[in-house]
Amino acid sequence: MGKSDGQTHDDITWVGIGLAIFSNGLISISLNVQKYAHNKNEALGENRKPYHHIPVWWLGMVINALGELGNLVAYGYAEATVVTPIGAVGVIFGAIIATFILGEKFQRTDFLGFILISVGVILIVYSKGTEAVIEPTVREALDEYFLKTQCIVYTSIVIGSTIALLSIRERYGKQYVLLYTGLC
Repeated sequence: MGKSDGQTHDDITWVGIGLAIFSNGLISISLNVQKYAHNKNEALGENRKPYHHIPVWWLGMVINALGELGNLVAYGYAEATVVTPIGAVGVIFGAIIATFILGEKFQRTDFLGFILISVGVILIVYSKGTEAVIEPTVREALDEYFLKTQCIVYTSIVIGSTIALLSIRERYGKQYVLLYTGLC
């Protein structure tokens, strides 16, 4: 099956899409496993352990790393404009897992959210065509993007603002928390 018969994506892109869905499912599992570990640890009261001493928490961390690695590989099979929106599917997986494993309540609005997420992801994935993208060379990117007046002005403003905020942070930092937020 080729692109000429009306397909939106080629077979290799579908591998990336499937891998992205699976990987985001793993990430959701990992976050719920870690939440489970935190909940169990909190129930210990005074006998709580640091989270990094809890084996179940580390299991969640390893599952998360595997999920993120799968997402990284998915970017090799499909474009970022296809893989990135699929990350929203993780919200669906996370809510379902949290309902059954963590005992969180499932609301009607959750179901509505599932529908909206699914429709959004399907629309984005199917609307992304197979047109070729021509990547600029490094020299072209430098000339076209970074040497434009807008980029130079923006960079100057960011650098100037950062220097200004750094110079007044000691004097006003304790009084105005937004100063530190501005530095971020």
